[in-house]
Amino acid sequence: MEPAKYSLYMDQAFALAEKGRGTTSPNPMVGAILVKNGEIIGAGFHVKSGADHAEVIAIKEAEQNNHDVAGSVLICTLEPCCHQKKLTPPCTDLIIAKKIFKVIFANHDPNPAVSGKGAKILAAAGIKVVAGVLKERGEILNKVFMHNMQNLTPYIHLKMAQTLDGKIATFTGDSRWISDKVARTWVHQQRFFYDGILIGRNTVNQDNPLLSIRMGVAANGKVPYRIILGNPEKLDWQMNLFNDKHVDRTILMTKNEQLSTETKAIIKEKKITLFVGDLNSCLKQAYDFGIKSIFVEGGSSVFSSFINASLYNELTVFISAKFLGDGENIYRGPRLDKMGQALNLKNGRFSQMGSQMVFSLQKNILESKNHDSNEDHKCLPG
Repeated sequence: MEPAKYSLYMDQAFALAEKGRGTTSPNPMVGAILVKNGEIIGAGFHVKSGADHAEVIAIKEAEQNNHDVAGSVLICTLEPCCHQKKLTPPCTDLIIAKKIFKVIFANHDPNPAVSGKGAKILAAAGIKVVAGVLKERGEILNKVFMHNMQNLTPYIHLKMAQTLDGKIATFTGDSRWISDKVARTWVHQQRFFYDGILIGRNTVNQDNPLLSIRMGVAANGKVPYRIILGNPEKLDWQMNLFNDKHVDRTILMTKNEQLSTETKAIIKEKKITLFVGDLNSCLKQAYDFGIKSIFVEGGSSVFSSFINASLYNELTVFISAKFLGDGENIYRGPRLDKMGQALNLKNGRFSQMGSQMVFSLQKNILESKNHDSNEDHKCLPG
């Protein structure tokens, strides 16, 4: 296979990987294509944790269609796994056993149990390995997984909607609706992509939200964790999140270590999970609990807390062509004397979505440093 064709096949592998968006956590999204004599003989993508990996599915499909995979080329979006401590066997063992000729992948797996080791195991078995094809695209595809492996904290995406004069609600707290249906549909799509949705106590009491996936977006049975940040003593326990059939998916985050006996009893009775500590500590607890990504939809207090602590990876702000006047500001920060002291969000971009402008910012995604970057676009010995 000529190097010029690597990107073409990898592009198709990325398209397959995208089909697993929202369902693979805590695993990455991976797509794989098996090529022999210029023909795609097998293809697959990882669907969910515990299910076959993309490489395995591609090989099975080829064999089910009576293709001999020996001597073929495997193109996959992530370095094949080699570690034993997981639900599925190492892909490297199967690749070697099937006598695949060459393996091409976009990104080294940032998991320390794999990174660079999978490629070396394949090379040692005589298989040619090419790393780093469209790796920047792979980093974006698996931004959550890359962040998780490097930081052991959830990937945080902040979302807000504001008027042209920077308001997120009227002085009475009404915020429905600043953005249009197009933007709200996008929000529900994001809810499907993330493990948890986070809001503040005030939003719970004011809006009584469901935090479900709606607006025509297929949930496919997924119920993201509903995370509430704030003092449980001030919550209205009559709200939906404490009384629907998914109450066991509700999580409270608070720095209040002295909860009343009554509040503790309610939390226990409703089987609500409680994380206690500062924001950073609670996020680490969420990660250990299994929540690898969080979509933050809170009000100005929550939004400001994440911004001021720089605890976010991605930011999306919808700007509607409306003036509200007196109302709630989007951001609460320190009182500054000079414009030069303002928090300057660099490298963001503006775009149009429906009837509003959108400011979006994504912090840099770096691949794991546990491999030799000089291997990229080079064949390892084999």
